[in-house]
Amino acid sequence: MNKNNYIFGSGITGLVTALYFKNFYIIGDGQEQENYLSGPKILRKNIYTESFMKRFRLKMRSREYKCAYCYENEFVEELNEELVRKYLKKTRGINYKPTGNELNDGEKEIIGYDMKELYSLIRSRKNMENRIIETHVVGISPQEKTFTIRNNDLEFCELKEYKKILNTFPIQEFLYLIDPNYPKPRTENKSTIHLYLIEFPELFCRHLLSYYDFVYFIDEEIPYYRIYRTRESRIVCVESMTEDLGDFINRYEGRIWKHTILPFGKIADVGENILYYDGIKHIDYDGIKHIGRYANQTQSIRLHDVIKSLELGEINE
Repeated sequence: MNKNNYIFGSGITGLVTALYFKNFYIIGDGQEQENYLSGPKILRKNIYTESFMKRFRLKMRSREYKCAYCYENEFVEELNEELVRKYLKKTRGINYKPTGNELNDGEKEIIGYDMKELYSLIRSRKNMENRIIETHVVGISPQEKTFTIRNNDLEFCELKEYKKILNTFPIQEFLYLIDPNYPKPRTENKSTIHLYLIEFPELFCRHLLSYYDFVYFIDEEIPYYRIYRTRESRIVCVESMTEDLGDFINRYEGRIWKHTILPFGKIADVGENILYYDGIKHIDYDGIKHIGRYANQTQSIRLHDVIKSLELGEINE
């Protein structure tokens, strides 16, 4: 059996990491692209992301994204700590500990790159496509340095040995793959995101999203928390912590075009028990490193932070 190096996850973090580590295969189930069919996701422009773009000759133009914050049916001129706490309670639960990076730091303008465009640009590279293995990881044995995959048509399982793994899977998912008996973390917080693509009359889109790219809703009684434009002029993306959107759709004569569930959409404070089991810290395994927000269960890590670490050589084999 040949031992190879692998990146777990073919989402944007996995693909960006793969640019720096050319001798790693990428394991993904092919569903990561679903997350990039919706509205704006921003890679912030800074000296490190600019260096990243030049290093890999990624020809993209940055742009300005405009954000608005709505509370009690009015746009808020300036966010204060109380409003931030209300938003965090609504989206992450009462026990969430602020990191200082929520609500886009309260910024109204952000200069950056479209992550969907970046994802498509990297994914379309010929050498990248040859490195991606679309399959499901169904088990990991760090002691044996092996993992088991099941192909997408569910016909058979295959055992693979590895030298090193760079993991971008959510840490909950990763730990369950190591030990199926691993206890589910106890938490009162929310994590799942319901992402709706909704078709509205042109009048609605012109009224609310003619100027802003993102609008955040702070009121706890409003089931959705963020809406934003997509590339289709009449399609709006609505993110909610529940399946209930209230009368939002009917009030504006909308029609649901697509509904996607992101199980690890929000980072919630799940406590130390997610990392420890029988006194062993499960993220410390020889040959395995965790990269990105979800793999480290840290809301403050964004893609530009990952790129900074890669550019500075802080993430290595």
